[in-house]
Amino acid sequence: MLKDVAEKYYFNNFNCAESVFLAANEYYSLGMDPAVSKMVGGFGGGIQTGSACGAFLAAVSVLSLLCIDSKAHESGTLRNAVSLFVTEFEEKMQSSLCREIRPRVFEPDRRCAVTVDTACDILEDVIRRGGFAAHEA
Repeated sequence: MLKDVAEKYYFNNFNCAESVFLAANEYYSLGMDPAVSKMVGGFGGGIQTGSACGAFLAAVSVLSLLCIDSKAHESGTLRNAVSLFVTEFEEKMQSSLCREIRPRVFEPDRRCAVTVDTACDILEDVIRRGGFAAHEA
């Protein structure tokens, strides 16, 4: 499962966003240079400010990567995939804001692993339902 790969990164001191992105890259054989995860690193901790959850934003980045051929506004699947992800994440986590999620789920020994796992489970389900990635590792 995607969340198992993400936990490998998360418990190796990557942040929530890096973990989701690196796990999806590995799990779905996306072929991204792992250094690209630096682009989502700033999403961790709610964009470092408690704003939008980093795991949430990284998952949307993965959907963008899978749905967009060249331009976002030309994608026929991006809006639906992202909308589905956002709706399910906010329903499950009761928010998409780090400052609202973290106080409810943070555990000293596991940090925000619940949020990473949830983002991965929903991302994996949206990808499966949308047929965006046929080649799981």
